[in-house]
Amino acid sequence: MIHPKKEESEFRSLAKKIGYEPNNIQHFIEAFDCQRIHSDSDGANRKNYGYSAMATVGDAVLKFILAECIFEWVGDKGRITQMKAELEKDDILSTIAKKNGFKGFYYTESAKYASSGSMISNKKEVSNQFEAVVFAIYKDLGLQGAQNWVKNWFIEIALSNYFHQASNNV
Repeated sequence: MIHPKKEESEFRSLAKKIGYEPNNIQHFIEAFDCQRIHSDSDGANRKNYGYSAMATVGDAVLKFILAECIFEWVGDKGRITQMKAELEKDDILSTIAKKNGFKGFYYTESAKYASSGSMISNKKEVSNQFEAVVFAIYKDLGLQGAQNWVKNWFIEIALSNYFHQASNNV
């Protein structure tokens, strides 16, 4: 896929910013593909975007890695469930994506939404996009590479965002 608005070097810069050193940058670029996919099985209200399948698998990968990390820290089933649920909230994922400049990289059929980010606006859509990036990293670097990325970059940022949001809710 060729992104109409961004050069490969810009994707490499974003990858570097988030602590990801790609072997195959194409997986990362594909995670930002927000083109609508039309299929005969789509219902009237179904939205199926290019990154949707990647987000589904990325969600599972992220949950697994978070559960494993939290198990190493606390080893208590209740705490694992609670902390994992907090760290994978749409609020946390979308905040991290927005703060790290994902917005300008989304690609749509018309590309007119890509720079404004209006195609990807609500927290659920942005968090799905983030999960697609998790899958891209997993697909490129394997499970060990994805685990390293989550442990070395994501968790620290997610925890700081979680505690920041929690303090604002008090």
